[in-house]
Amino acid sequence: MRDRSAVVFFVMSFVLVACAASVATVIILREGLGTNGAAWVQAGGSIAALAGAVWLFRSDTTRRRRERRAAGEEVAWAVRFALTNAQLEARTIAFELVDEQLIEKGNPKRHWLLRSENCRNVLKVYAERTDHLHPVLNHIASNGTLLLRQMDEDIEKASNSMERGERPYIEIATDIARYGDHFEQLIQMLDARMRGILKALMKAATLFR
Repeated sequence: MRDRSAVVFFVMSFVLVACAASVATVIILREGLGTNGAAWVQAGGSIAALAGAVWLFRSDTTRRRRERRAAGEEVAWAVRFALTNAQLEARTIAFELVDEQLIEKGNPKRHWLLRSENCRNVLKVYAERTDHLHPVLNHIASNGTLLLRQMDEDIEKASNSMERGERPYIEIATDIARYGDHFEQLIQMLDARMRGILKALMKAATLFR
């Protein structure tokens, strides 16, 4: 449809310019290069200039729309990466919790919380941005931030057990391992939503470009 509208616009502009040029030619042949002929020549040039300006504006608008969409897609991929990284940290921490030499290695609470905070800081940036391709990115990034905050509470519970010289309860390790599954659900939700959003954007661009 967009190609058809472009062809129609080009043809109409060409016809108008051709008509003005034809009238100007006839007048010049009959009357010579006088006021009427000059007016029609000027009219043809004005129509051509206006058509060219509209065409350039249309092309620039399309380019900027594509750039905005590309930037939005890039941010969406960044949110996905942050969620994937948070998922990896959750699964790594859960694996370390069941290490038989955990107590001997010392309390890794500080390292766990730093890794969790690093992931949370990244997701928080995207949760608070307002230039996303779609608000769903804010929602998903915010959910990821909340999950990491809850995981920190479970890390504190595990750390309290280790400070007493006890191994963390298996239930705590299981709870932290589940965060990997929760992040996987967010990643799948993001993928599904973005496929629908990009499909709708491409359809809109096809219809109205």
